[in-house]
Parts: sequence; C-alpha cells; structure tokens
Amino acid sequence: MLELFRRNYFVNTLLLVPYAIILRIHTFIWPDRFAYEYSGNNVFLEWLYGYLSLPLLQSIICTLLVVAQGIYINRIYLKNRIPNEYTLFPGALYILLVSASEYLIKLTPEILGLTFVIIMISQMFKTYKNQLGSIHIFNTGFFGCLAFLLNPGLLWAFIYGFIGLMILRSFKGVEKLQYLTGFLTPIFLSFSVLYYLQKDIGVLVSDFLDRFGFIDLTTDVSIEQYIFLAVLLLLFLTVFFSYNKYTIRKSIQAQKKIDLFYWLSFIALLTTAFTDGFSYSGLLLLCVVVSTLFAMNITWIKNKIYTEMIHLLLLAVIIYTFYV
Repeated sequence: MLELFRRNYFVNTLLLVPYAIILRIHTFIWPDRFAYEYSGNNVFLEWLYGYLSLPLLQSIICTLLVVAQGIYINRIYLKNRIPNEYTLFPGALYILLVSASEYLIKLTPEILGLTFVIIMISQMFKTYKNQLGSIHIFNTGFFGCLAFLLNPGLLWAFIYGFIGLMILRSFKGVEKLQYLTGFLTPIFLSFSVLYYLQKDIGVLVSDFLDRFGFIDLTTDVSIEQYIFLAVLLLLFLTVFFSYNKYTIRKSIQAQKKIDLFYWLSFIALLTTAFTDGFSYSGLLLLCVVVSTLFAMNITWIKNKIYTEMIHLLLLAVIIYTFYV
C-alpha cells in the first residue's frame, strides 16, 4: 500500500484521506474524546473544546487535521528540493506514525500546536535568498507564537526559528526585530482579549510557567507505547546515521534545510526534557523529522517487498496497540 505514494500525482494525494481513515477507523467505531481541563484563561481552547465536545466529532476533525498536516509536509518536502525523487512518502509516513500511538491519536492541544509549527517551518524556508523576506520572517515568529499559545511546551519553537533564520540568511538586526515583533503580536492580541473579557492575566502567565519543569520518568507507560517508542527511536537512529547520504550532491539550499530538520529533533528533545511531567509535543516533532527524512531512505529501496515490510511493521504496531 505504501507504494501508492511513490509518485507525486494529485490522485495519490487524495488517497491520503482514505488512508488516514483506514488507519484511524477505530477512533470512529470507538471514539474517545480529549477531556480539556478548563482553567478559565485559555479562551480559545475553552471555546474550541466547548464546541467539539462530542467524541466522534473530535475524531473526524483530528483525522482531517492530520491529513492536512501530512499534505503540508509533502509540500515542504517537494517545494524545497529536499529529495532526489519526488514522492508523497513523507505525508503517508507522518499519518502512519501519529496513528500508531494512543496518546497522539486524540485532538489534543499538542496536535493543534504542531499545525502552526509546520506552517512556521514553511515560512522560515521561504526566507532563503529572498530579498523580500520580511513578511516571511514576521510570519515565522507569528506562527511559532501561535503554536506556543496552544501548547506552552512549544516555547522552544522561538529558539528554533531564531536558529533557522540565522542558518538560512544573514539575520540582521532589523530582521531580528521583525521576527521578535511577529512572535510578540499574538501574545499582545491574547492579552488584549483577556483584558476585554476581564480575565486575570497573572493567572494565565502563572499557568504557562507551571508547564515548565523536568520530565517525569516515573509516568506509567504501557507496553504498547514502549513498542511505539522503540520503533520511533529505531527510525530516528536510521535518519541520524543517514545524514551524509541525505546531503551528498545536494544544493547548499537543500543541505541547510535538511540541517534544520536535525535542529528540529534537538528542539524535540528540549521540549520533552523540560516540560513538567511527560509531554508528547516532542514525539510529534520527532514524527515530523522522521517522516520527512526517512522518506528518502524508502526511495533508495528498489525492491518493493522491503518497502511493504517496513509498512507492515508500522501497521503491526497500530494493530497491537488498538485491536489486541
């Protein structure tokens, strides 16, 4: 089935929708909603989960959102000339990975925030050798902050955007101010809304600060999640040791953008390590990295049987997690 996404055809892109539905069919048969803890301060999330209280509706929205994220990842992968062979593997792999864990399959603030991280990466990549890149620099900060407001653990996206812009261009003082302005704009707008609604801004800031801490390794993790983590780690190690093959005979532009995916894996580590308790934001970021780069490893496999064996391995994780 994975071979359906080897060619970059519009029809194949549309196939991502039924592919995601098949992988997540259990969420439609036995829907399980994400129970948001209302704090009285995050107005947007309280409004969103107030309207999306039905478990089945959350499952439908989450599936469509994951498909949209997969399509956008494909767009980044193809438009920035990262691969030698243009395929739709990154989006398919991303949908497959985020459907393999019971903690990543729900409509959580983490999956919502990741949407804006993906858009942020796209905007950041557009600044490369772009003399009119001011709007994209502003947007990089803007969407990074939206991700942070939805999920405070993604504050590290601010550092990622800063590093990325320094790698992609001569990041001058005025451009740094543009980036900072973009990042602060959603915060200013959020505080304005809270002030209008007469909410306690101090409580909101305290709530954000309480999210930061250190990872809690005593968190109960099921055997299914250990299997998922082991598979994800194996794929990441493959990606990590394939760096030279990814960058050889690539343009400087492609090399820099591949480097930024490795930087994103470092941000994923920071997000996981310095979030109070156990955050799945880092795992989602790692899924983006692995799906984008491991797609090139799959294109190097000429025997389709081996490709489908990798696919079956990931499918086995899903079947064991949700049906056994």
